[in-house]
Amino acid sequence: MINDSLKEKIINNIFHSYKSLVQPNFDFLLERQNWYNNLIFKIKNIYHNITDLTDLNYDVSKSLKIIDRQNFKNLYLSLVGKYSLLIIDDTVFDNYYARSNQLTKLVLFLKQNNILLLCRDELLSKLPVSIKFDENSNLSTVLDILFSPGLKLPC
Repeated sequence: MINDSLKEKIINNIFHSYKSLVQPNFDFLLERQNWYNNLIFKIKNIYHNITDLTDLNYDVSKSLKIIDRQNFKNLYLSLVGKYSLLIIDDTVFDNYYARSNQLTKLVLFLKQNNILLLCRDELLSKLPVSIKFDENSNLSTVLDILFSPGLKLPC
């Protein structure tokens, strides 16, 4: 479940970015890639094996695959606002996972750079707004609107 304060912040970011819910403007995607260029450079200093899987024809986030000695991570950095999604070995990083495992350098790094790491419940929450990405879809979950329409979370 998403708290009201976070929900309001996300909705404000949505309106600021897309400008219209019915005819969303995606011009912000190219402009905002620069938000993360320096951050990604710093992440590459922590994890040297990083692949950028971003497809701005479909995604509204930067998508990075990070491989280290212990596991692999998929990190998504929203271009709608400063939000992130982290999947470690097919598990969505969330508050429970944070308590049961030592925080990684990457999670601490995101926090230090004011990028909010969203948990599964927040990502799957429906918002009181929806974005019309194409003629057949009207999407309203945080995951769809902030990261990628149709992105599926592992079980």
